[in-house]
Amino acid sequence: MCSKILQTAVIGLGRIGWQTHLPLLQKNTDKFRICAVVDPIAERGMEAEKTFGVEHHYCTLEEMLAEQTPDLAIVCSPTMFHADQTIQLLRHGVHVFCDKPVAENLERTHAMFEEAKKADRKLMVFQPRRTFPNSFAIKQIMESGKLGKIYQMKLFIHGYGRRNDWQAFRKHGGGMLRNYGAHYVDQMMYLIGEPLVPLMCHTDCIASLGDADDVCKIVLHAPEKGVLVDVDINQASGQRVFVWALYGKNGAAVLRKYDNHWTLRYFDPAELGPNQACEDLAAPDRKYPQEIKPIPFREEDFYPVNVPDFAQCFYDNLYDYIQNNAEPIVPPADTIALMKTLEQCRIMAEGK
Repeated sequence: MCSKILQTAVIGLGRIGWQTHLPLLQKNTDKFRICAVVDPIAERGMEAEKTFGVEHHYCTLEEMLAEQTPDLAIVCSPTMFHADQTIQLLRHGVHVFCDKPVAENLERTHAMFEEAKKADRKLMVFQPRRTFPNSFAIKQIMESGKLGKIYQMKLFIHGYGRRNDWQAFRKHGGGMLRNYGAHYVDQMMYLIGEPLVPLMCHTDCIASLGDADDVCKIVLHAPEKGVLVDVDINQASGQRVFVWALYGKNGAAVLRKYDNHWTLRYFDPAELGPNQACEDLAAPDRKYPQEIKPIPFREEDFYPVNVPDFAQCFYDNLYDYIQNNAEPIVPPADTIALMKTLEQCRIMAEGK
């Protein structure tokens, strides 16, 4: 048993709160106890009582804080409410686990972490792609050294959907740059191990029924590692090209579907045949460059091993972060760097 069970409130009973956070809290009753839920739709609160055995439900955060102060709050309301609700909770002495994106912009992000520091409370953001199976796969492929130095990483997130919920509207802080960009730019930063510099960003609204972007092209660069990052988020795509592609000096790895089956094609540099550069302006025998001996490529299927449950990783770490001051999966500096990058991307795309 853990030394203390954290009294935990869930703020927002939408998709992520209902489908991810409440079930995980109920699964980890040795660490967390759901003491309250908050949602402006009273019927959702009553449903939480029946489904998850929640004792108290409130329609506003103010109502909850007037009656009780939990140890921890999971903020999974729409993005536009994250900053105000988080700051309010921190000022009442509550630790906060906030869904991504942490806030509407970089300024509000700074305000949230400054308040956490002032209140001496913990604030961490839920960035689950860091612990997804493909993150473990990419780490394992890179560490194997089979591809040599990685110089480019490409990600294509596709689908075709006429988005019609609140995230389809700019006035609500919607759009794929904020919504999915917060996932995948963070994942790239985590995998490469350094903040990324935006080179270009283009957004468009194609299939969405709102006015927020549903197509987003982002190109970034990791200056220390020398890696070019190419992210396509396309929710108006009728076909899938691939999901992930890693390019290294000695080969490449591709994930073609949303599964754990990677295909590697690479060679051992020690097995290359002799060759040399020719600086003459007349190409030898008027031929295009070619190998005297074919490059000895080999192909193999790859599946990541020892992949834990992505969300459970966060909840184990969240408890240790609050109770034992462990290193968080998502350090505050990483969240601030991510929001800075997304802000720069937004300016590139919108021109202001």
